[in-house]
Amino acid sequence: MKRHALFSLMGSQPGPVFNATQLLQWTDLHIFYSEKFRDVAEDARKDLEKVHSTSRIRLYPIDAFDMRSGIDAIITAAAEVIREYKSEEAEYDIVINITGGTDVMTSAALLAGIMLDAKLYYIKTKRDEETNEYRDPEVIDIVPPKLLVDDINEKKYSVMRTISEHGGDISLSELAKQAGFNSSPAVKRHIDELEEKGVISSYREGKKRFLRLTDNGRMFLLLKSLD
Repeated sequence: MKRHALFSLMGSQPGPVFNATQLLQWTDLHIFYSEKFRDVAEDARKDLEKVHSTSRIRLYPIDAFDMRSGIDAIITAAAEVIREYKSEEAEYDIVINITGGTDVMTSAALLAGIMLDAKLYYIKTKRDEETNEYRDPEVIDIVPPKLLVDDINEKKYSVMRTISEHGGDISLSELAKQAGFNSSPAVKRHIDELEEKGVISSYREGKKRFLRLTDNGRMFLLLKSLD
């Protein structure tokens, strides 16, 4: 049986998660909630477990106002789920509902979904003027541009891994030496292309050029480790 991991955001109301479980295909549910609303998330899980007693439902706290930690939380959770599925030799989809929570949570889920090549959805509802309730949920399929991990070849991954293993900023000359290039110019072309892709950044101190991974670079390495 194909597995469908549904990732869904939750803020002060459980509605977006409940709508997602009714409208989207899923076998495992992963709820990302703002710490302020932990009780809401735990109550929602209990209610869903009564209806979906055979399904796995997990909760993850997420910083509602920090983009970097939000992306980290979603990517890390997805990496764990994907490893589980691969160990079971199961076919799977990652499905992300970006509805619910703060704008930062939504943006983090969207960016993480692009990196994961996940199926992305937004659930649109209409507000009843008399009752102030949201009704008539409608699924909007989001088709974002893809950030293709496969565009980064093995030599470029070697450069990124070397920067990561160094544990911090590294000079261009030291990088060339550790990554096994014959000279700094030999690695410079790869560095320039990686910087254009936004996975590394560089700066100068005197005559030396130093390099570091960006947040996107760290996430790309994590995703590559799942291959």
